Amino acid sequence: MKFLSLISRRCLILGEMSHPSKRSIAALLFLFLSMTAGSARAATPADEALKRDFPSLFRDMGVVQNKAMQKAGRFLFVPSFSLDFSDGPYSMYGVGARIGYALSDFWEVYLLANPKFISKERAFVSALREQVEATGGAVSIEGARAQSEYGVQLLWAPLYGKDSLGISRIIRSDTFLRVGASQIQYDIGTGLNFAVGVGKTFFLGKSFGFRVAVEESATQTIFQGQKSFSAITHFESGVALYF
Repeated sequence: MKFLSLISRRCLILGEMSHPSKRSIAALLFLFLSMTAGSARAATPADEALKRDFPSLFRDMGVVQNKAMQKAGRFLFVPSFSLDFSDGPYSMYGVGARIGYALSDFWEVYLLANPKFISKERAFVSALREQVEATGGAVSIEGARAQSEYGVQLLWAPLYGKDSLGISRIIRSDTFLRVGASQIQYDIGTGLNFAVGVGKTFFLGKSFGFRVAVEESATQTIFQGQKSFSAITHFESGVALYF
Protein backbone atom coordinates (compact mmCIF):
# COMPACT_ATOMS: atom_id res chain seq x y z
CA MET A 1 0.00 0.00 0.00
CA LYS A 2 2.86 2.43 0.73
CA PHE A 3 4.26 1.61 -2.68
CA LEU A 4 0.94 2.45 -4.35
CA SER A 5 0.67 5.73 -2.43
CA LEU A 6 4.14 6.72 -3.55
CA ILE A 7 3.35 5.87 -7.17
CA SER A 8 0.06 7.77 -6.95
CA ARG A 9 1.81 10.92 -5.66
CA ARG A 10 4.32 10.71 -8.49
CA CYS A 11 1.53 10.22 -10.99
CA LEU A 12 -0.17 13.38 -9.62
CA ILE A 13 3.08 15.28 -9.93
CA LEU A 14 3.37 14.17 -13.54
CA GLY A 15 -0.27 15.03 -14.04
CA GLU A 16 0.34 18.61 -12.91
CA MET A 17 2.85 19.08 -15.71
CA SER A 18 1.51 21.17 -18.52
CA HIS A 19 2.39 18.80 -21.31
CA PRO A 20 -0.70 16.67 -22.26
CA SER A 21 1.37 13.57 -23.13
CA LYS A 22 2.82 13.53 -19.63
CA ARG A 23 -0.68 13.73 -18.12
CA SER A 24 -1.77 10.78 -20.32
CA ILE A 25 1.26 8.73 -19.30
CA ALA A 26 0.55 9.44 -15.63
CA ALA A 27 -3.08 8.38 -15.98
CA LEU A 28 -2.18 5.15 -17.81
CA LEU A 29 0.50 4.34 -15.26
CA PHE A 30 -1.93 4.83 -12.37
CA LEU A 31 -4.58 2.69 -14.10
CA PHE A 32 -2.07 -0.13 -14.76
CA LEU A 33 -0.87 -0.14 -11.16
CA SER A 34 -4.44 -0.17 -9.84
CA MET A 35 -5.34 -3.18 -12.03
CA THR A 36 -2.18 -5.02 -11.00
CA ALA A 37 -2.89 -4.47 -7.32
CA GLY A 38 -6.49 -5.66 -7.78
CA SER A 39 -5.29 -8.79 -9.52
CA ALA A 40 -2.90 -9.52 -6.68
CA ARG A 41 -5.63 -9.09 -4.11
CA ALA A 42 -8.02 -11.33 -6.10
CA ALA A 43 -5.43 -14.11 -6.37
CA THR A 44 -5.01 -14.40 -2.62
CA PRO A 45 -8.23 -16.42 -1.89
CA ALA A 46 -7.49 -18.73 -4.83
CA ASP A 47 -4.02 -19.39 -3.51
CA GLU A 48 -5.42 -20.20 -0.09
CA ALA A 49 -7.98 -22.57 -1.61
CA LEU A 50 -5.25 -24.24 -3.65
CA LYS A 51 -3.18 -24.74 -0.52
CA ARG A 52 -6.17 -26.26 1.24
CA ASP A 53 -6.91 -28.59 -1.67
CA PHE A 54 -3.42 -30.06 -1.96
CA PRO A 55 -3.45 -31.90 1.40
CA SER A 56 -6.89 -33.40 0.75
CA LEU A 57 -5.77 -34.48 -2.71
CA PHE A 58 -2.79 -36.36 -1.32
CA ARG A 59 -4.93 -37.87 1.45
CA ASP A 60 -7.30 -39.25 -1.18
CA MET A 61 -4.39 -40.69 -3.11
CA GLY A 62 -3.00 -42.38 -0.01
CA VAL A 63 -6.29 -43.80 1.29
CA VAL A 64 -5.60 -46.97 -0.71
CA GLN A 65 -3.59 -48.11 2.31
CA ASN A 66 -6.37 -47.57 4.86
CA LYS A 67 -8.05 -50.55 6.51
CA ALA A 68 -11.61 -51.32 5.51
CA MET A 69 -12.81 -51.59 9.11
CA GLN A 70 -11.73 -52.03 12.70
CA LYS A 71 -11.94 -55.79 13.30
CA ALA A 72 -10.21 -56.24 16.66
CA GLY A 73 -12.46 -57.63 19.38
CA ARG A 74 -15.29 -58.62 17.02
CA PHE A 75 -16.91 -62.03 16.56
CA LEU A 76 -17.31 -63.55 13.11
CA PHE A 77 -19.67 -65.98 11.47
CA VAL A 78 -18.49 -67.36 8.11
CA PRO A 79 -20.86 -69.77 6.32
CA SER A 80 -19.12 -71.32 3.33
CA PHE A 81 -19.25 -73.86 0.52
CA SER A 82 -16.18 -75.85 -0.55
CA LEU A 83 -15.30 -78.09 -3.49
CA ASP A 84 -12.33 -80.48 -3.58
CA PHE A 85 -10.10 -81.21 -6.56
CA SER A 86 -8.49 -84.63 -6.13
CA ASP A 87 -7.99 -87.95 -7.89
CA GLY A 88 -10.22 -89.84 -5.46
CA PRO A 89 -13.30 -91.76 -6.59
CA TYR A 90 -15.71 -89.16 -5.17
CA SER A 91 -16.18 -85.43 -5.48
CA MET A 92 -16.96 -84.00 -2.05
CA TYR A 93 -18.82 -80.74 -1.53
CA GLY A 94 -18.63 -79.34 1.99
CA VAL A 95 -21.38 -77.20 3.48
CA GLY A 96 -20.54 -75.63 6.80
CA ALA A 97 -19.45 -72.57 8.73
CA ARG A 98 -16.75 -71.07 10.93
CA ILE A 99 -17.28 -69.21 14.18
CA GLY A 100 -14.38 -66.89 14.87
CA TYR A 101 -12.96 -64.07 16.95
CA ALA A 102 -10.67 -61.26 15.78
CA LEU A 103 -7.73 -61.05 18.18
CA SER A 104 -6.59 -57.90 16.36
CA ASP A 105 -7.03 -56.23 12.98
CA PHE A 106 -4.70 -58.86 11.52
CA TRP A 107 -5.26 -62.12 13.46
CA GLU A 108 -8.42 -64.24 13.67
CA VAL A 109 -9.10 -67.67 15.21
CA TYR A 110 -11.91 -70.01 14.18
CA LEU A 111 -13.75 -73.14 15.15
CA LEU A 112 -14.49 -75.05 11.95
CA ALA A 113 -17.62 -77.14 11.46
CA ASN A 114 -18.65 -78.85 8.24
CA PRO A 115 -21.54 -81.01 9.46
CA LYS A 116 -22.55 -82.12 5.98
CA PHE A 117 -20.68 -83.35 2.89
CA ILE A 118 -22.31 -84.16 -0.40
CA SER A 119 -20.45 -86.95 -2.21
CA LYS A 120 -20.74 -87.65 -5.92
CA GLU A 121 -19.04 -90.41 -7.90
CA ARG A 122 -16.54 -88.99 -10.34
CA ALA A 123 -17.01 -89.41 -14.08
CA PHE A 124 -13.96 -91.66 -14.58
CA VAL A 125 -15.33 -94.17 -12.05
CA SER A 126 -18.65 -94.40 -13.87
CA ALA A 127 -16.89 -94.76 -17.23
CA LEU A 128 -14.63 -97.52 -15.89
CA ARG A 129 -17.59 -99.42 -14.44
CA GLU A 130 -19.49 -99.23 -17.72
CA GLN A 131 -16.50 -100.53 -19.72
CA VAL A 132 -15.89 -103.47 -17.37
CA GLU A 133 -19.55 -104.42 -17.18
CA ALA A 134 -19.79 -104.32 -20.99
CA THR A 135 -17.27 -107.17 -21.14
CA GLY A 136 -19.21 -109.21 -18.59
CA GLY A 137 -16.97 -108.36 -15.66
CA ALA A 138 -17.54 -106.47 -12.46
CA VAL A 139 -15.63 -103.69 -10.71
CA SER A 140 -15.73 -102.60 -7.10
CA ILE A 141 -14.12 -99.35 -5.91
CA GLU A 142 -14.27 -98.95 -2.17
CA GLY A 143 -13.51 -95.40 -1.16
CA ALA A 144 -14.46 -93.59 2.01
CA ARG A 145 -17.12 -90.92 1.78
CA ALA A 146 -16.70 -87.88 4.03
CA GLN A 147 -19.60 -87.28 6.39
CA SER A 148 -18.49 -84.32 8.56
CA GLU A 149 -15.44 -82.30 9.63
CA TYR A 150 -14.53 -80.35 12.80
CA GLY A 151 -11.36 -78.46 13.64
CA VAL A 152 -9.59 -75.15 14.36
CA GLN A 153 -8.06 -72.50 12.10
CA LEU A 154 -5.80 -69.47 12.44
CA LEU A 155 -6.02 -66.60 9.95
CA TRP A 156 -3.48 -63.83 9.36
CA ALA A 157 -4.45 -60.86 7.16
CA PRO A 158 -1.34 -58.69 6.71
CA LEU A 159 -2.34 -56.97 3.46
CA TYR A 160 -5.20 -54.61 2.76
CA GLY A 161 -6.03 -52.34 -0.13
CA LYS A 162 -8.54 -51.58 -2.85
CA ASP A 163 -9.87 -53.47 -5.85
CA SER A 164 -11.63 -51.97 -8.85
CA LEU A 165 -15.12 -53.08 -9.77
CA GLY A 166 -15.61 -51.58 -13.20
CA ILE A 167 -14.66 -47.95 -13.71
CA SER A 168 -16.79 -46.34 -11.02
CA ARG A 169 -16.72 -48.67 -7.98
CA ILE A 170 -13.93 -49.40 -5.51
CA ILE A 171 -14.12 -52.28 -3.03
CA ARG A 172 -11.77 -52.54 -0.06
CA SER A 173 -10.30 -55.96 0.63
CA ASP A 174 -7.96 -57.95 2.87
CA THR A 175 -5.57 -60.65 1.69
CA PHE A 176 -5.05 -63.44 4.21
CA LEU A 177 -3.06 -66.59 4.92
CA ARG A 178 -4.82 -69.39 6.82
CA VAL A 179 -3.65 -72.61 8.49
CA GLY A 180 -5.76 -75.26 10.20
CA ALA A 181 -6.09 -78.78 11.53
CA SER A 182 -9.25 -80.88 11.62
CA GLN A 183 -10.65 -84.40 11.82
CA ILE A 184 -12.86 -85.83 9.10
CA GLN A 185 -15.50 -88.41 9.85
CA TYR A 186 -15.90 -90.88 6.97
CA ASP A 187 -18.57 -93.51 6.54
CA ILE A 188 -15.98 -96.20 7.39
CA GLY A 189 -13.64 -94.40 9.80
CA THR A 190 -11.89 -91.13 10.58
CA GLY A 191 -8.95 -89.21 9.13
CA LEU A 192 -6.84 -86.13 9.88
CA ASN A 193 -6.59 -83.04 7.75
CA PHE A 194 -3.86 -80.34 7.78
CA ALA A 195 -4.37 -77.36 5.52
CA VAL A 196 -2.83 -74.06 4.45
CA GLY A 197 -4.63 -71.59 2.24
CA VAL A 198 -4.65 -68.08 0.85
CA GLY A 199 -7.62 -65.89 0.07
CA LYS A 200 -9.27 -62.50 0.06
CA THR A 201 -12.19 -60.87 1.85
CA PHE A 202 -14.01 -58.19 -0.15
CA PHE A 203 -15.80 -55.82 2.22
CA LEU A 204 -19.22 -54.77 0.97
CA GLY A 205 -20.10 -52.95 4.21
CA LYS A 206 -18.89 -52.26 7.72
CA SER A 207 -20.00 -55.71 8.93
CA PHE A 208 -20.30 -57.79 5.77
CA GLY A 209 -17.81 -59.23 3.29
CA PHE A 210 -17.52 -61.80 0.50
CA ARG A 211 -14.67 -64.28 0.95
CA VAL A 212 -12.88 -66.59 -1.49
CA ALA A 213 -9.96 -68.91 -0.75
CA VAL A 214 -7.84 -71.66 -2.26
CA GLU A 215 -6.52 -74.25 0.17
CA GLU A 216 -3.98 -77.03 -0.17
CA SER A 217 -4.37 -79.83 2.36
CA ALA A 218 -2.73 -83.06 3.43
CA THR A 219 -5.82 -85.20 3.98
CA GLN A 220 -5.90 -88.68 5.41
CA THR A 221 -8.19 -90.74 3.20
CA ILE A 222 -9.32 -94.38 3.37
CA PHE A 223 -9.15 -96.44 0.19
CA GLN A 224 -9.51 -100.21 -0.01
CA GLY A 225 -9.39 -100.30 3.79
CA GLN A 226 -6.02 -98.50 4.00
CA LYS A 227 -5.37 -94.99 5.41
CA SER A 228 -2.97 -92.69 3.59
CA PHE A 229 -2.33 -88.97 3.20
CA SER A 230 -3.19 -87.35 -0.10
CA ALA A 231 -2.67 -83.80 -1.36
CA ILE A 232 -6.06 -82.27 -2.06
CA THR A 233 -6.85 -78.78 -3.33
CA HIS A 234 -10.02 -77.07 -2.11
CA PHE A 235 -11.79 -74.02 -3.49
CA GLU A 236 -14.00 -72.17 -1.02
CA SER A 237 -16.40 -69.25 -1.20
CA GLY A 238 -18.75 -67.67 1.31
CA VAL A 239 -19.55 -64.57 3.29
CA ALA A 240 -17.98 -63.11 6.42
CA LEU A 241 -20.23 -61.45 9.00
CA TYR A 242 -18.66 -59.28 11.76
CA PHE A 243 -20.51 -58.66 15.03
